[in-house]
Amino acid sequence: MQISHKHFQNQYGESINHPDTWDFIANELMMHGSIVVGWSDERFTRYTLLFSLPRPLFSRRAELFVTISGYGTVAIPRDFREPITADTVEQYFGVGENSQAAEKLAELLEEVLKRLG
Repeated sequence: MQISHKHFQNQYGESINHPDTWDFIANELMMHGSIVVGWSDERFTRYTLLFSLPRPLFSRRAELFVTISGYGTVAIPRDFREPITADTVEQYFGVGENSQAAEKLAELLEEVLKRLG
């Protein structure tokens, strides 16, 4: 998949929210099962994220595991019916010191889950 560099990453090489980013992450997950992403909310916050789709043999249900380095790991059911919001991110990961970051992370997770269908 060809990704437009100016949309996929910021000037520091960190991934940012953009449809190309969401497509790329979902595609990598479906092909390889996991991906590590250096991500920025394009303001002041940077996180290292690990996305993982375990093989069905090792998981009871279809879940997307998301780890935010330094904050924790959450298993999100792929058929999660509620919108992922900044409050969801703050509750699951404790990422709340910067509401802009929580909002952008919520958008990232929501869009990746949509693409995983």
